[in-house]
Amino acid sequence: MQIELSQHQGRAAVTVSDNGTGFIAPLLGRLGNEALTTKAHGKGLGLYLVRFVMEQMQGGVHFTNQPQGGAQVILQWPAGIHDQDTKSGAGP
Repeated sequence: MQIELSQHQGRAAVTVSDNGTGFIAPLLGRLGNEALTTKAHGKGLGLYLVRFVMEQMQGGVHFTNQPQGGAQVILQWPAGIHDQDTKSGAGP
């Protein structure tokens, strides 16, 4: 597993990659949807919650299969989000 942190064009990102079998192709476009699970007793909330939290932070999550094999997940959000009170000096 490889984890990479980066910042580009005002966006911060965490990229997590592996060299496994990748995501199941027919599910790739649906990952992060509510109630999607491949487990017999799964609820399908894990990746949905990840996507929801990232969207609340004005970000997103992207799931892909790498050309050389393995899965890749990229979490992105605006870099440099600050509390306006702290920026103006009115904070603690």
